[in-house]
Amino acid sequence: MLKKFFVFSFLFCFLLVTSVFSANSDIRLNSLGFLTNSKKEASIKATSVSTFYVRTTPGAAIAYTGTATNFGNNSDTGEQIWIADFTSLSIPDNYYLDVPGVGQSFSFPINDNVYDFSFYTVFRGFYLWRCGTAVSTTHNGYTFSHGACHLNDANQNYIGFGNNIRNAIGGWHDAGDYNKYVVNAGVTVGVLGFAWLHFKDKIQTINLNLPNTANGYPDYLKELKWETDWLLKMAYPDNSGKVSHKVSELNFCGFIMPEQNTATRYFVDWSSAATADYVAMLAMASRLFRPYDETYADTCLNAALNSYWFLYNNPTDKAPDQSAFSTGTYNTSDSDDRLWAAAEIWEATGNTTAHQDFITRANMDSNKIDETFDWDKVKNLGMFTYYMSTRTGKDSLVIDDIKNDTIAIANNYVNYMNSHGYRRVLGTKYWWGINGTVARVSLTLYMANLMSPSQNYINAIQAIVDHLFGRNYYCRSMVTGLGYNPPMYPHHRPSGADGVAPPWPGYLIGGPQPYATSWVDSQDNYTTNEVAINWNAALVYALGAMLNQIPTPTPTITGTPPTATMTPTLTITPTITLTPTEIMNYVRLNDVFVYPNPTKGNKIKFLIDTTGFVDKIKIRIFTYSDRKIGEIEKENFYSGKNKIEYTPDKNLSNGLYYYIIEIYRKNNDIIRKIGAFVVINNLIY
Repeated sequence: MLKKFFVFSFLFCFLLVTSVFSANSDIRLNSLGFLTNSKKEASIKATSVSTFYVRTTPGAAIAYTGTATNFGNNSDTGEQIWIADFTSLSIPDNYYLDVPGVGQSFSFPINDNVYDFSFYTVFRGFYLWRCGTAVSTTHNGYTFSHGACHLNDANQNYIGFGNNIRNAIGGWHDAGDYNKYVVNAGVTVGVLGFAWLHFKDKIQTINLNLPNTANGYPDYLKELKWETDWLLKMAYPDNSGKVSHKVSELNFCGFIMPEQNTATRYFVDWSSAATADYVAMLAMASRLFRPYDETYADTCLNAALNSYWFLYNNPTDKAPDQSAFSTGTYNTSDSDDRLWAAAEIWEATGNTTAHQDFITRANMDSNKIDETFDWDKVKNLGMFTYYMSTRTGKDSLVIDDIKNDTIAIANNYVNYMNSHGYRRVLGTKYWWGINGTVARVSLTLYMANLMSPSQNYINAIQAIVDHLFGRNYYCRSMVTGLGYNPPMYPHHRPSGADGVAPPWPGYLIGGPQPYATSWVDSQDNYTTNEVAINWNAALVYALGAMLNQIPTPTPTITGTPPTATMTPTLTITPTITLTPTEIMNYVRLNDVFVYPNPTKGNKIKFLIDTTGFVDKIKIRIFTYSDRKIGEIEKENFYSGKNKIEYTPDKNLSNGLYYYIIEIYRKNNDIIRKIGAFVVINNLIY
């Protein structure tokens, strides 16, 4: 009941804000914002649109004037759609779209940091999925945490080694449930591995703020190692090379916190698909980890080789016996998994037998690249590893086929995109986990761009991010805690059980299926509203590709984690944690929070997060009709979260207000941020 009360309060305040600010949900665009040099479009649901304006906020100055183009009927949603293109607007600022006859959009930023915080939050979703340890994070003033869990993983009764426990602690909870599956880990680790290989220079500019569970590793690889540490435990204890399909209880538990899930969990019978994915993941991991830890890299590679030779000598496709279990099956044939395993073993070792194994398997399929892939189809990962290899002796015909197929499929994505009113790269195709598939398309597009550079492929990756963060039928972000009107009720046990109103942040929900209009934001609707590690990995890759469009910043960010550009947001009861950091020789204004928000209007409290020493902070407060009602200045602030309070001469009236915060440096440079807060005089906290 308490959680429902807070959700009701949040929705009430949200409706109050929208009644004042009236963001029109028929104007649909990426609510995270846009890079300065990127494609910038919005889709507008309307019978007729002519001129549109992009205005600054606050101030409403016209920054761009354009003419919308008529897309026509969007077949899968049945809407008349117009396209507003404002790509040429590249000046960093906060904006909104003003469409006469339709309304105004939510506000959005244009700058080259718009995806930093989202990448940070989405990737840290894996940390929050950690099993076998306590986790905690604070997001938008709320703390999300659970205690150490599943410390008795796992019983060996179902794999023939007796009714006893062997250590299987660690790894990531798979999705909205708490079980752990090797096959789904496969595509997850594979895609995350490619993100590191392609974007590591940009990824390392973002402080992911992870606990130091792997000395000397970059934060990103620390998280991958948490999963590979668990994977190493999934091999059978007899050193046969067999790998258990999953660790699971017999049935799905209810919506409880993970530390309360004390039912017996078991190793499950081995499968050849899980064993092949194990080989591929650990061989890839040996390459990723070797610059930081040769000993551990050798451990991964030796485990991969042991299981690879077992598979090589046992070519039969072996499904696991899961008859005692009603949890996720992840049953799949193993031909694609074996191909990927062979590619990774060859790339890690140069072994000629593994090379021939790969070539034989590759030549069995005339289509080298699948248009879409996921846990049940990982052939693309093997093909891309082979294409990117710098080893000598590659088969030129296979390489040409991989290139031609990748480019052809990427061109299909571009055609689908241009034929859809929301520039959706899969057009009108929908199935379970479709948002993850849409995000995963970014890997194929990026590979195509490496093979044959085209701005169309870059624009298509932008369209993926646009779609998932608001340019869609719902005019909503599909990621918890990020963007405009994000999901509130994902099928995710910690979100439903922790007593905190908002869900755990950074999780991509599965998305609408079987139709574009089928999504329901309900905890019970696991077919469209669950979360899963394979979908988040795909979004990490897509956001990494967007980071890669930005010139490498100087200096490298090494302080407080990046935070989001403020748009009007509501936080009812934030928890404030002060984190002192060292003085730096540059200054950055990371984020600003007003708390409580809504406020009664008698005292306005600001939490201002900066990096570097700040000489002066000035805050000006305005009504939404641009009437200035107050100003306050403070001097000498160190890095971290600094509190400033403003007490007006008399209580502010009910309504929506905005503020401009300026921080001053010794060279007289000024950095500004804009935000909003709501006043409700009779509010009861």
